[in-house]
Amino acid sequence: MNRSPHEIILKPVLTEKSVALGQDSKFVFFVDTGANQIEIKQAIEAIYNAGKKKDKNKIEVLKVNIVKVHGKTKRVNFKSS
Repeated sequence: MNRSPHEIILKPVLTEKSVALGQDSKFVFFVDTGANQIEIKQAIEAIYNAGKKKDKNKIEVLKVNIVKVHGKTKRVNFKSS
């Protein structure tokens, strides 16, 4: 099943921590939950290398780390006694 790179890479994460990581050439993105590391690598390279003709201007993804962040459970009608 071929998906477009924009279906795999949803959006960049723009927080203080992710911007600080960007200074070390590390970037953070929200990605599709069904995507694996190879698909993410190919999608990033396809998006950022589109339209670049010279090899020196193209980027190469060296490593992909995936972290699943689970949401917090919401407590309803909690009363302290």
